[in-house]
Amino acid sequence: MPARIDRRAQIANLLRLGAEWLDISPELYQEAVSRYEEICRWLHNPPSALAVFEPDLYPQGSFRLGTVIRPVLHEDEYDIDLVCLLFIDRDTVTKAQLKQHVGDRLKAHDEYRGMLTEGKRCWTLNFPGKFHMDILPAIPDPDRPDDYLLITDKGLLRWQSSAPKPFSEWFYGRMRPVLLEAKRSYAMQIQASVDDVPDWRVKTPLQRAIQILKRHRDLYFRNDDNNCPASVIISTLAAHAYENQPDVLSALDAIATGMASHIDQDDEGEFVILNPVNDDENFGDRWKGKPDRPRRFFEWLKAVQKDLADLESVEGLDAFARQLEPALGKRLVQSAVTAYGNNLYKERDAGRLKVSAGTGTLGAAGSSVVLPHTFFGA
Repeated sequence: MPARIDRRAQIANLLRLGAEWLDISPELYQEAVSRYEEICRWLHNPPSALAVFEPDLYPQGSFRLGTVIRPVLHEDEYDIDLVCLLFIDRDTVTKAQLKQHVGDRLKAHDEYRGMLTEGKRCWTLNFPGKFHMDILPAIPDPDRPDDYLLITDKGLLRWQSSAPKPFSEWFYGRMRPVLLEAKRSYAMQIQASVDDVPDWRVKTPLQRAIQILKRHRDLYFRNDDNNCPASVIISTLAAHAYENQPDVLSALDAIATGMASHIDQDDEGEFVILNPVNDDENFGDRWKGKPDRPRRFFEWLKAVQKDLADLESVEGLDAFARQLEPALGKRLVQSAVTAYGNNLYKERDAGRLKVSAGTGTLGAAGSSVVLPHTFFGA
């Protein structure tokens, strides 16, 4: 039994290191924050016609949830979703007018004008080689509490409800105990107070698991983009299924087996994946009238379960790489293996590396200490 635990610990560490490779770098993260703060000032500051509406620009989606992943192709950019909230009464503006207000102000900027493209719901600013920012115009929802929004959408007649801030609060609540422990550990490392550690500074097994699932999805659907499941569906179902497992592998096991149980169907057979903080928003609407989407989702989920089950028989780093490269990509897997080997090297030289007597598995929980390498044969 101890040998099995050691092997699972190895796989969990390798998956965590792979997810870390998917992260946006701290430097690019800070540049993105600086950029959208700069955009907000442009929207807000006189002589902007929007100043009277007190524009507020803030992240939503993966950038807010801490589940951003690097693009599959090196030349692609990170995708950053932003809300542009204008405090306008619903009865005094149409959806088209709201969107145009934001677009007109962005076009008035000499730099933004050449980087701007219009989408169905939002405006996109492209920063080549780095990231693109999707800016979604919104107004307060007068029928709901603070932070609930009404958003634009060209294809729909009615205002659409959204709640990115309440959703992120629910999401972080699903992992609160593990998140607090991670913050305590990080605070000890930097000799600071836990209160001084922002949530975005650390990552939990839930966030790492979602990053792994999203990369698995990207590769699984690389030739079927139309049926690729939306990140918000994966994040919602994963957070529902997560029970504060302490490592990435355990989290993935629980999520892969539990996600489907949080998908319902209505009397007409349509799939229902309710926004946990907004019953008016059904993420399953993305599947309505498109039967291939749910079918492919459940096929993908089975593929994830199979890949996780196959890891149970993996022995050694080479076998791990061969098993996961088709599912997660060569760059991710090789990066994880290299980082894992470097960590073992450091642990060995520090005298903390141990080996399991039964299997030869290396780690911190073995029974025999691996002596530091002196490079002199001793």
